[in-house]
Amino acid sequence: MSNFRALVTNFSPGSAKQVELIIGAIPTGVLCTAAEFVVKSRPEDDDAVPVVVKEITTVDATGTGQITDDGTDGTWTIRVDLTVANTIAIGMNRMTFYLNLALSEFPDPYIPFVGTIAANAKSVALT
Repeated sequence: MSNFRALVTNFSPGSAKQVELIIGAIPTGVLCTAAEFVVKSRPEDDDAVPVVVKEITTVDATGTGQITDDGTDGTWTIRVDLTVANTIAIGMNRMTFYLNLALSEFPDPYIPFVGTIAANAKSVALT
């Protein structure tokens, strides 16, 4: 399993956020045909009950995301749209996210990447 060593924290609970994930140095000619973005509270949590799950394709789907670069130029770029409901569900708890890529050919038809996601504290005005 690969690791982005990515930490996504630049959003507040209750705000929509677009996250762009870029994977470089990929094998020549291997295209990303689909992606799944999954957020779980703990890695050992049941895969059937994720906090957030997004099925992403090359078609731009508002509120879900899009594969914006399938690998033709040597990188895979996936945009994930976190909705208000998603950022509330994630909250400020550190959770694990998985980006599972469906690939067109070798080295493997399905490659997962892992990172950490948590919202920043939401600021409030004191009166």
